[in-house]
Amino acid sequence: MREQELVPILKPGQTVILDNARFHKSKKIEKMITDAGCTLLYLPPYSPDLNDIEHAWFLVKNKIRKNIPTLNHCMRR
Repeated sequence: MREQELVPILKPGQTVILDNARFHKSKKIEKMITDAGCTLLYLPPYSPDLNDIEHAWFLVKNKIRKNIPTLNHCMRR
């Protein structure tokens, strides 16, 4: 995030939402955002157990794995 790109468009009272990338958690970034009168909010860490679509993909992938013949099985034919 470049200061000259973000700071000019920030307005006091806005909330800036960032992911948990290490460089987003620097004191420089935090100071830059709070000095502009904004609030800094971090997204929660990724947790596939709390994401329903991950459970659906697990079921789909398992069904595909069970129905695709293995390479050895194909070579025996």
